[in-house]
Amino acid sequence: MENGMRRRDFLKVAATSATGAVLFAGCGRIGDGVPETEFKIAQPVYTPNDWAFGRDAWFATAAPPDQGGYGLIVRVFEGRAKKVDGNPDFPGVRGKSDARAQALVQELYHPDRLAGPQRAATRGSGQFQPISWDSALQEVAQILRDAGGERAVLITTRPSSSQAAIIAAFQRVTGIRHAILEPDELVVLRSAVRRLFGVSTLPIPDLANASFLLNFGAEFLHGWIAPVQLARAYGEFRQGRPGQRGLYYHVGPRLSATAANADRWFPIVPGTEGLIALAIANVLLTEGAVPRDRFAPYFAALGLDEARLTNDYSPERVATTSGLTAEQIRELAHALVEHEPAVVIAGTNAAVSTNGLFNLVATLGLNLLLDSLNQPGGLLLNPEPPLPELRIADDA
Repeated sequence: MENGMRRRDFLKVAATSATGAVLFAGCGRIGDGVPETEFKIAQPVYTPNDWAFGRDAWFATAAPPDQGGYGLIVRVFEGRAKKVDGNPDFPGVRGKSDARAQALVQELYHPDRLAGPQRAATRGSGQFQPISWDSALQEVAQILRDAGGERAVLITTRPSSSQAAIIAAFQRVTGIRHAILEPDELVVLRSAVRRLFGVSTLPIPDLANASFLLNFGAEFLHGWIAPVQLARAYGEFRQGRPGQRGLYYHVGPRLSATAANADRWFPIVPGTEGLIALAIANVLLTEGAVPRDRFAPYFAALGLDEARLTNDYSPERVATTSGLTAEQIRELAHALVEHEPAVVIAGTNAAVSTNGLFNLVATLGLNLLLDSLNQPGGLLLNPEPPLPELRIADDA
């Protein structure tokens, strides 16, 4: 049986490919999601094993949750992954990816990657012995029976929603406790978002449609929450609208690479982000820059009232400890109302102080005063999963 292609078939494919190339070349820059080249994304579940041999096959997948969970496509040739790229049809990234996604191929084929379960050899030797999956599962099951649920802990990074459902089912059967390990910054950020907005999912700023960004220390260009989506949105914020360039002010103690991209950097004393935010709220309140009824949820989240905000957090008083002048604090407050839509974000440096929760509640709460929640150019809240079994327990 011949595996070669007949001359007539080759000419048909060549003609079709040339036509397709012309069509895509003509519309490649129309809209935001049209790929520069045409390809077919295969479904691995229903694809025959030999379908991909002799040509590239593209499979759709997703980045790990701790890398943003955005859509990826993987080029596979004769059963081996060769290249990872962003999915051009995935919202937010539109075909972009980061260095961590590119390194997934190296992670897959790393020579030291474990090929199966292993058991520790003599304690202290640093050696491991390969065992079969059947032996490993039986041994773990016996350990769980002997230890009991209360004495056993399952430790993971933050799971996806589908992984959370599997873990919840496993907990119901075994009684095991579940501990999630993630950076302290994200733990504090989730607590602040839950207190302010009543959700445990992380919000994201709509930079592409914002006119002004006030950032309290969040390294959103270098790994914060969804770096690929935010880097792409930042490009739209700066250059995506003809005749309009977004204005970016950065408030933080360190001139990081993210801060260096700002129009202005306001250096401050570490840990005073929350005080500065309250001083900004003081200006907005005393000058009547925003409606007074917007302050009620802000006061409730912080345990404050109007009298205390007015008396204790004036720009002049906060200036004595924050590193900013009273005039600079007023400038920040005026910028928020003069350049609409405006959005406030905070994290990284502001979150890792001993008063990190206060800092994030005070800073992110400014979005309540601006009425920018779930508005174009504002702070977008991610909804909770619709099915209860897909939700990750807040106390996990």
